[in-house]
Amino acid sequence: MSFRARHLLGIAQLSPTEIITILDLADRYVDLNRRTVKQADVLAGMTQINMFFENSTRTQASFELAGKRLGADVMTMSVAQSSVKKGETLIDTAMTLNAMRPDLLVVRHPSSGAVNLLASKVNCAVLNAGDGRHEHPTQALLDALTIRRAKGRLQRLTVAICGDIAHSRVARSNLILLGKMENNLRLIAPPTLMPAAVSEFGCEIYDDMRQGLKGADVVMMLRLQKERMDGGFIPSEREYYHRYGLDAEKLSHAKPDAIVMHPGPMNRGVEIDGELADDLRRSVIQEQVEMGVAVRMACMDLLAQNLRAWRIGEGPPAPKFNIVSKPNTWSQGVTAAKRVIDGEGELTETRQMQFEYWRALENIFSARGGPINARAPTSSSWIQHSVGRSGFSVNTVMNTLKNWIRADLSLYGPSAKRNLKALDTHKTEIETALGEKLDWIEHPETTECRV
Repeated sequence: MSFRARHLLGIAQLSPTEIITILDLADRYVDLNRRTVKQADVLAGMTQINMFFENSTRTQASFELAGKRLGADVMTMSVAQSSVKKGETLIDTAMTLNAMRPDLLVVRHPSSGAVNLLASKVNCAVLNAGDGRHEHPTQALLDALTIRRAKGRLQRLTVAICGDIAHSRVARSNLILLGKMENNLRLIAPPTLMPAAVSEFGCEIYDDMRQGLKGADVVMMLRLQKERMDGGFIPSEREYYHRYGLDAEKLSHAKPDAIVMHPGPMNRGVEIDGELADDLRRSVIQEQVEMGVAVRMACMDLLAQNLRAWRIGEGPPAPKFNIVSKPNTWSQGVTAAKRVIDGEGELTETRQMQFEYWRALENIFSARGGPINARAPTSSSWIQHSVGRSGFSVNTVMNTLKNWIRADLSLYGPSAKRNLKALDTHKTEIETALGEKLDWIEHPETTECRV
């Protein structure tokens, strides 16, 4: 299995291979959900707790239905009646729930990063159902599945995302996922609804909707996030619809077979024309809802498999490691790295940690917010930008790895302790080998990479 995640906290932490693994499994769950008997037992005996600190209808119902169809015992916690309203902190709530020994925790919270904090305090698998303006990973995954089923592929498409980009976690997660899959991305919004430093997103930026939709394969509309607006971002809803609401005339500038998407809930006559939203020839909004259940079933299935393995001390399948290559281009070098990360070749016990620091390396690149791909520049300045002002060094990666493993101690137990011990035992060997990898990354044409 090529899905190794402990939690699903965001799209940024997932590799393209892991994304495809989720979508392939979700495809099978779509078939299950269309049968008369929709039950499976992959979560039998496991407990799922849904904690929604924000109002939600479709996402909460989707997670509830997904868990029940997989055979889990599902409990939805009403925050309005919880101890949070009595002054209990988020960490205290997490520790209380953790003492009840749940297996899956689904969390939506109005503060960015809150779900990551919860994940660091509990022993179960945590799924992010949306946190502030940060991410909404299952929404991006269900959107990706909808696009793949409608267009037959998930690569090399022109996707136009229109509306309130600045306040949308859906937009952020979709930008990351669709960017990893090498699509051409466009953002269309008035300047007041564009996020700061939008030029760094690597997208085409438009404030004219007709120009932005020209030749688009996918048109993804976004809801105005009024609950997150603290000022006058638009002159009026009527004016907004006139310039940025999707209607048949504006859609005519996209490709004839372009599909229309919306994460919901829709404001008809503000973001999208009601008749267009109901046009089954162009709109896939109802398909998005259907794909949401299947994607969440797939995510919980995969996380549950990893959780069971970690609890019995097995951990995820050990990678195999015996690849020797002399990449003379960035593309070939990344291909070699991915082969290692995906576990091809043969494993020797003393090189187990080499896989671990490759994961740390991949994690650092992922923090940049974009994929490792053949078009990525090889300059050292880009690499330094990837990890911040501290620069890209052996120490940076080693410290990242140590902190990563230490953070895992409470979750993984003995296997994390073995990794930490191995890190100290083979420190010199690892630092030497890691130094060679970093030399290769900065000078791929002249350095031999012994992976």
